[in-house]
Formats: sequence, structure tokens, C-alpha cells
Amino acid sequence: MALPTVRFHNTPAGANSSTVENFMAALHTEIIAAGWTIEYADSDAIGGGSAGTPAWDKSPVTNTDAGIAVYKMPKNGHDTNWFVRLRPGWAANTNRPHMRGITIGTTHDGTGGVTGGTTELTPGVATTQSDNRQILLAASEDGFALHLIFTDNVNVIVERARRSDTGVVTDDILAFVGYGNGSGQSALIRAGVGAVHTHNPVVLGGFSNGLTATNFGSGVSLENHDGSHIPIVGPYWLRGHPFWHGRHSFLVSYQDHPANSDRTIVIDGVPRVYKVNANGAQGNVWALWAVATE
Repeated sequence: MALPTVRFHNTPAGANSSTVENFMAALHTEIIAAGWTIEYADSDAIGGGSAGTPAWDKSPVTNTDAGIAVYKMPKNGHDTNWFVRLRPGWAANTNRPHMRGITIGTTHDGTGGVTGGTTELTPGVATTQSDNRQILLAASEDGFALHLIFTDNVNVIVERARRSDTGVVTDDILAFVGYGNGSGQSALIRAGVGAVHTHNPVVLGGFSNGLTATNFGSGVSLENHDGSHIPIVGPYWLRGHPFWHGRHSFLVSYQDHPANSDRTIVIDGVPRVYKVNANGAQGNVWALWAVATE
């Protein structure tokens, strides 16, 4: 199987930096360049754009969709063309954009309906997310990771599952959509089977009584005794090999990875550069997102 060629996008935090119009345009640009195709966009998504390049410029409305689009992931040497249905929009305030739902499947009916995988994954909604977040995005033939970064985040991960013991990319697919700290839905999906399970991912933490992930990470470096390796903190999908983690992004200890730094991590047997988010620790102040730049 061909390994993915990763594309990277970074928009610094600023006024209106992470509006739906901005983060969906960035996502569209990167996945199309990575070989995905857009199969459907409704009139709200198209707006002042076109069916092939939606503008996502609908006027924000509280608790409303900004539009719906369906994209097809390339096979990249695998058996399945996965379809990904995206439904971005706004939460309880029009300056709280997020991904209201994603659906993964093997069949698209041509009018926005996707089946053969999961029911729609929808996150809970936090109250502090706004539209001035950093956009960190990695995309390839095998998936994408989109993060709107601040204390509360929008996190969307869709990618073919890779074995963490061998690095081999499989035809199974992982999906996660989250809003805020710890509020989200996830699935491991297999062609011909659908959702294998919908357990949310886990992260590395202590296992003695009273030693939570928060204070385990706070003030503690996770690097090897000689500084030769720093483990990925998560997220890890359950029932993997032994636990699946992504290629496009993952969580790292903030004690070992300074915010807004470029970090070299060995993936697929090759040193690759990851960008650590600029806005400080995420997820109850103990980890940061590292997003693939190559």
C-alpha cells in the first residue's frame, strides 16, 4: 500500500480566523490537492461559489448548519473509496463555528446521503469556542485532521487506520469529531461491516489511585532516560494493534513539546516534522496537538 503524502495548513489565531468560511475553504483546498473529489454540495454550502468549490459563505445563524458536502477519499492502493459527509455550522452563538456532524460510508446516493459505515457522529457543544482560533490542518490521500485550537477546540479526525505496531495502513477507517475538551463521538469503521465500535479514543495517563491524566502530564516529562524518544500521548483507538493512533495528528506532552514548535518525530521509519499548536496546552492543560507538516 502507498504511504500518504501529507499536506499542511496553518492559520494563526486572529480576528475571524476560524470562521466556517475560512476553515472549510482550507479543508477543501488541501483534500482536493491530496486527490479527494467533491461529490455533492448543497446550496447553502455552495453560496457564492460553485458545486466544485463551495464558498461556505452562508450568514451565520445560531444552532444552524452552514451547508452539507460529501467528499470521496482516494483508494491510494486500498480497496475502498470512503465517502465523508461534512456538516459544519454554528453552536449557541454565531461566533461559535464547529463541525456539527460527520458521516462515513461506502455509498453515496448522489444527493448528500451516505451509508455503509456509521450513523452521523455529532459532538456535544461547549460554550467557549469562538471564531478567532488557530487552524491546524493536515491532509493526505488517507485522511485528514482539522483542529481549531484554543483552550476548547474543534477536533475532526478522519483517516485510514494504521497499525501502531508495524505502521501498516489498513482499509479500516477511524473517525472522530469533538467540540470542547473531551466532548465528542468516535468510530472505527470497516467496509462491509460498518461501525465496529463507537468507543471514544483514550490517552496516556497514570493508573494509580488519584493519579489522573491531568496531574500525570502536569510537570512531568515523558521522554526516555536518554532523551531518545518521547511517546505519543494519544488519542489511541481501542481494539487496534494494539492501539491505533493517527498519522496526521496526535497529542503530545507539553513538557516535552513547546507550543508553536516544530518537532521531529519518527513515523513510518522516517523522521518527519510536526507542528505543535501555538495556543498552549489542551485537554485539561496537560497536552498539545502535534500536526503533520510532511
